[in-house]
Amino acid sequence: MSSTSIVEHHPCWSNSRGALWQRIHLPVADRCNIKCIFCEQNFGCCGAGRPGSAAKIMKPSEAIARLKLELRRRKNLRIIAVSGPGDPMASKNAIETLRGISHLGLDAKICLSTNGTLMNENMPYLREIAPSTISVSIHAANPKTASKLYEWIDIDGRVPVDKKLGSHILNKQLSGIRNASAAGILVKVNTVFIPQINEKEVVRIAERISEHGATLHNIIPLVPAGRFASLSPPTTKQLNNIRNKASKHIRQFYHCHQCRSDVVGIPGQDDIL
Repeated sequence: MSSTSIVEHHPCWSNSRGALWQRIHLPVADRCNIKCIFCEQNFGCCGAGRPGSAAKIMKPSEAIARLKLELRRRKNLRIIAVSGPGDPMASKNAIETLRGISHLGLDAKICLSTNGTLMNENMPYLREIAPSTISVSIHAANPKTASKLYEWIDIDGRVPVDKKLGSHILNKQLSGIRNASAAGILVKVNTVFIPQINEKEVVRIAERISEHGATLHNIIPLVPAGRFASLSPPTTKQLNNIRNKASKHIRQFYHCHQCRSDVVGIPGQDDIL
């Protein structure tokens, strides 16, 4: 299965909505090493439709059993993803699950979503499970803005993010993209567009991620939550304008549904696991 077919049929990569493969998000990532200020990782919220939310965390054995069931039910299920609720690079639960799936010999592709700060340390693991695509969340281009968007980072315990640690986060994310791309993994970057915070940096993010090897950029509107619950998301005009400017540096993705972490099917036509 070539990288071209992945880009053409992966519902989170293709701008053609024609012949999409189904994907499954397995909610096995039980922890994150960074706290985004706009993120609320409240597991078990029955009414939660927020991006990355999940009704529960699955154990590795439970997730693999559910995957096998869905593969029998859905002949077009070709994408196996871990997009949360935590970060798969920071979760032994997620690593065990994906390692087990990679050894099943399935005719499917593995995908991950991560904040990118632990990709370098996990390159041996990434080479082992051989994901086809990785989505990296980057929301800032300068350390000062990063310090506004990340509440804490876990470095031998939770440490508040200041400008110095903001720089550390950005450097880790960009070098992780470079190394993943060099390993043959397709990299997409997700950027939450918050007009009051990062409007002047989104185009710079597009430029830098392209320089480091990313091939697709997904600029998505803020869903107000957490400490940013009072902020307003961008208007459609603002979103289209920033995407047009960023497209001069890297291909843009226009069909994101900001999905939950426990869904299966085609985005917009999902079933919850």
